[in-house]
Amino acid sequence: MSNIFKSGIPGVRTVSQEPFVIDVNSRVIEPPKPRVIRPKNDVPEGSAEAGDTFEAGITEMAATINLEEHKELLDDAMEKAKLLQDDARERAQKILEDAKADAEAIRKAAQEEGFAKGLEDGNMEAMRRADEYLEKISRERDQALAQAREEMMENITDTEEQIVDVACKLIQKLTGILVDDYKPVMIYMINQVLNEDEDSRKFVIRVSEENYTYIADNADRLSGAANPGITIEIFSDTKLQKGQCQIESDTGIVDLSMDVQVRNLITAIKLLSTQ
Repeated sequence: MSNIFKSGIPGVRTVSQEPFVIDVNSRVIEPPKPRVIRPKNDVPEGSAEAGDTFEAGITEMAATINLEEHKELLDDAMEKAKLLQDDARERAQKILEDAKADAEAIRKAAQEEGFAKGLEDGNMEAMRRADEYLEKISRERDQALAQAREEMMENITDTEEQIVDVACKLIQKLTGILVDDYKPVMIYMINQVLNEDEDSRKFVIRVSEENYTYIADNADRLSGAANPGITIEIFSDTKLQKGQCQIESDTGIVDLSMDVQVRNLITAIKLLSTQ
C-alpha cells in the first residue's frame, strides 16, 4: 500500500508521509507517524462533513495498522539477521580457533617428528660410528696379529737356522771327536749296513790306511763274519781319507765316510727345519 493518500472529500486535506531510512544496525525502528491536517474551522459534530472526517480517520487507522505490521516484520527480519550475524561470527571465531589449534598441533607434531627423526638419526649416526670404530679396531687387530705372526715366524726361522747351524757345527765337532777317539763307531756303522742288506752274500769293505789296521783286527766283530754263507773282504784304499769307508755289495755301493754321513745328517736337519 502506498504511503501517499489523496482525499476527494471536501473539507479534508491530507499530506503525504515523509520518507524514512531503515538502519539495519538499529534494533527498533521508529518511522514518522502520519499527520492529518485539518482546516482551522472545525467541522461540527454530526454534520455531513463530520461523517467525511470519520471515514478519513478510518483510512488513517488502516494506514497505521499496516505500518505496525511492517514494523513487526522488519523487527523480526532484523532479529533474524542479528542471529545470523552472531552465528556467522561465532562460526568464524570457531573456524579461526580450530585453525590455530590445528596449526599448533601440526607444529608440535612436526617438532616431535623432527626430534624423533633427529634422535633416530643420532642413534643411527652413533651406531655407524660404533661400527666404523669396531671395524677399525678389527683391522688394526688383524694387522697387529699378522705382523706379530710374521715377526714370530721370522724369529722362529732365525732361531731354527741358528739351532741348525749350532747343531751342524756340534755334529761336525762330535763326529770328528768320535772318529779320532772312538774307532768302534766305524764298526757300528759297518754292521748297520751288513744287517740291513739281507739279499747280498758278498761284501767288500774299503777303508783308509789310517783305519785299516783297526777294522782288520776287529773283523770278527762284524755281522755275518761267522756265517759260512757270507763272504767279507777288507781292503786298504789309498784314495780314501781318514774316517772314510765304502762297502760294495750285490745291491750296490754304500758310502760310510764320516764326512758324507755328517753332510747327510746336516741336510736332513735343515730339511726338517724348513717344514
